Amino acid sequence: MNQLIKKISILFVIILFLSSCNPASLNKYKTDDIINLNGKLTMAGHHPFQFIALNITNNYQIKLIFKTNKDYDFVSKKIGKEAKVKGKLKVHTLKTADNKNEVTEYRLVVEKIKVKELF
Repeated sequence: MNQLIKKISILFVIILFLSSCNPASLNKYKTDDIINLNGKLTMAGHHPFQFIALNITNNYQIKLIFKTNKDYDFVSKKIGKEAKVKGKLKVHTLKTADNKNEVTEYRLVVEKIKVKELF
């Protein structure tokens, strides 16, 4: 019986953890909030507008901004790997010229990044 309760509680914690980082949960944050995110490092966009992003879910990514070229070079060699990123959130609201539509873009200024290695 204790094993079953233990397994259910572990499963609940995992589900809670996975559901905590989705695009809807980013709406509660403001510019300059410090947040931690987990996801997969990817390269997004097309040349010459490519950038490194963190895929939080299957269909949502957040752009990563690096303070130094050394950090960017290190992370660019780790594309496709899982990472844990801590940084300062920057929220940008982009509007069309006629102000009829707007999109909120989230960027994360990386302060600390830990890439999960297989070996």
